[in-house]
Amino acid sequence: KHMEEFLKGKTIIVQDTSIENLDKLSEPLRETYSIDLTDYSQVAGDVIYIDPILFTKQSSNPFVKEERVYPVDFAYPQETIFILKLTIPPAYTIDELPEPKMSLLPENAGKFVYSTTTADGSITLMSQLVINRALFSHEEYPNLREFYNIVVAKHNEQIVLKRKNP
Repeated sequence: KHMEEFLKGKTIIVQDTSIENLDKLSEPLRETYSIDLTDYSQVAGDVIYIDPILFTKQSSNPFVKEERVYPVDFAYPQETIFILKLTIPPAYTIDELPEPKMSLLPENAGKFVYSTTTADGSITLMSQLVINRALFSHEEYPNLREFYNIVVAKHNEQIVLKRKNP
């Protein structure tokens, strides 16, 4: 049921899926998917533009106001890790790849790590967003807002592949 809701409205073929720690409340829930998809890229002539953050994309900053009077309550600490392994089609080469980025909130309140590596005809991308505290004071709001600006900017970057010259 969870998988059906998760994939609703997406053109994705699920090859394999697993859910770990569903009955272990003290352990983090881990969902793993192996998928084929076609609608997360755009082809323009000899160039393919790929939107690599498929499901956990932070497409906009939830903290839009310049200032805040009340604290921010996340309800609980959280961590989201997204890993993508993308096989580069044999006729293509990497034209643009997002640069790695790491951002930290003061006092270890949060961390964002974004990395890309290439090897053996594939690209591995990892995005890790960690919020270590549930509550942030209104004085911490500017740092939290800027932190999410960085996350949004990285999550909106694309991978660009270009057809090799014959």
